[in-house]
Amino acid sequence: MRRGDHAAACARFRESERLDPAVGTWLNLGLCEEGLGHWASAWEYYQRVLHAVPAADGRAVVARAQLDALDPRMPRVVFRLSPEAPTTTVVAHDADEYGVSSFGVPLPMDVGDHTFVARADGFAARTYQLLLREGERREFFVQPGAPVDELHPAPAPNVEADPSPRSASPSTPEVPTRAGHRTAGFVVGGIGVAALSASVVAAAMVLENKNIVERECDARGACSPAGLDAGRRVKIWGNVGTATFATGVVAAGAGLYLILSSGSAGRATRVTAAPASGGGFVSIASSF
Repeated sequence: MRRGDHAAACARFRESERLDPAVGTWLNLGLCEEGLGHWASAWEYYQRVLHAVPAADGRAVVARAQLDALDPRMPRVVFRLSPEAPTTTVVAHDADEYGVSSFGVPLPMDVGDHTFVARADGFAARTYQLLLREGERREFFVQPGAPVDELHPAPAPNVEADPSPRSASPSTPEVPTRAGHRTAGFVVGGIGVAALSASVVAAAMVLENKNIVERECDARGACSPAGLDAGRRVKIWGNVGTATFATGVVAAGAGLYLILSSGSAGRATRVTAAPASGGGFVSIASSF
């Protein structure tokens, strides 16, 4: 790092952190990441140092000085959900993914070009390109692309006319059974109810960890290790809740449809007339 080879230095500091986590390594990682221009990562390492040792500790003094100088220079992004967008929308950025629980929060970013991808189940992905400059704060509305059904409509059935006339058959047409629909409806509906229950649990975990973040983070955004961990859990549980809620709604709706549609199979009636010796007869056949 003294030679300015920050890439090699960061790789070795990360390995040291993996083998033997230590406050001094966090400080060196912060300095190294800052040298690479990864300000958001450096900012997090400096916060770890500040919450791990007393303020009079030499490592804390260095971390505080670096953080005070870096904080006003760091760009931040605030995501807002467009009114037309589904609530299941998530925004992917590199290895991170932000759900609705992270929307409205100033998220620290590095200086430079960024690619954000908004997506949701049943919708095409939409990409946003953003150039962030030093000290800049950007706020913009996000939403996924068009529904997949609109982009790929189902092909029209290919029906060919049969030119040859067919005589009426006296046999009774086979009527498909719908008993299997009801069974499938209960199974799929049960999955939907379980998924919705899981989304309620996830929402409770998001609320609980948000309360921890409020207690463990100050107005400037500095957080204790417990606050940082709670912030990560908010993102994880938010994504879990979004996925399980969407799955539950779709499965419960499909199960309800299968159950209701199994109640009436419809009725087909056929009337045929045929001659017989000494007279004739009319046959009426119905199937349900």
